[in-house]
Amino acid sequence: MANKKKGVSERRAHRSGIRTRLSILRAAEAVIAERGYESASLREITSRAGVDLALVNYHFGSKERLYIAILSRRNTAINRKRLQQLEQARHDAAPYPIAVDRIVDCFLEPIFERLVAKAPGWRNWGRIAARINSTPPVLTHQREEVDEFSLVFIRELQRSLPQVDPGSLYFRYAFMAAVVIEVLHSTPRVWNMSEGAVDMRDVARAAAEARAFILTGISAQ
Repeated sequence: MANKKKGVSERRAHRSGIRTRLSILRAAEAVIAERGYESASLREITSRAGVDLALVNYHFGSKERLYIAILSRRNTAINRKRLQQLEQARHDAAPYPIAVDRIVDCFLEPIFERLVAKAPGWRNWGRIAARINSTPPVLTHQREEVDEFSLVFIRELQRSLPQVDPGSLYFRYAFMAAVVIEVLHSTPRVWNMSEGAVDMRDVARAAAEARAFILTGISAQ
């Protein structure tokens, strides 16, 4: 009986720990999206999450690791979906290379669909990713997790575009990712330049324009 009670208690503690970790991640995502990484304080994050400051150290170890956990949580979901779609595209096209527009769609759709749906957490993550893409913690994260994923897409592009210098496709992939970052940033610059005629914050329109732009550039001779 004692062992059974202990097992129930451990499961409850585990579920409670998962809920606490998720609360911290969601609060940190919102605060960092509003204030930026440098200005966001752990006290504000824990206050918004309704937890003790010590729990950030317990679950994440440091502000930098919390920061990477925010990016990884949604990056992992996005990249898993991208690879699933790419694998399906590879299966559908076999034994031929995947059409270039299908490769691009496998890269773009999983993220743009979420942004167009206006899910608050994804919009917050998008603002964070756009703001901090070149900071030291993110560059480390990219080397450890993102670059290996990126090579899968680059190799498919090289297979589908044999007429393009293989080295050029490393640049073009990076440019494609940069266009996505610009959409994530959703600045009012386009609105200002067009005197209110068009707006980058219209994510559906921005996503369609980004796709057209990327397809033209990635296949250029």
